[in-house]
Amino acid sequence: MLGMGLSYILLLTAFYVDNGPFLPLWRSLPALAYWLGPSMVGLPILVRALLKHRVPLPVSWTPEGDVMVWLPRRSSILVPLCDRVS
Repeated sequence: MLGMGLSYILLLTAFYVDNGPFLPLWRSLPALAYWLGPSMVGLPILVRALLKHRVPLPVSWTPEGDVMVWLPRRSSILVPLCDRVS
């Protein structure tokens, strides 16, 4: 979701920078608005969506005290998150 949201914001930024001077509403805005406008609108929406739809990582503990995280791959492999838990 993060990659899609950021690419959409970049797409709109490129569109408005290129076509902004020819659009009726955007014609009266300063050039900086073409660059910052899509980010100022899109980033809060993206952050809200990411916070609302969090995906927690499943964590497991080894007998030695290591923290392991299940990473989504084709095969289930435990990957060490850190050496030891204090």
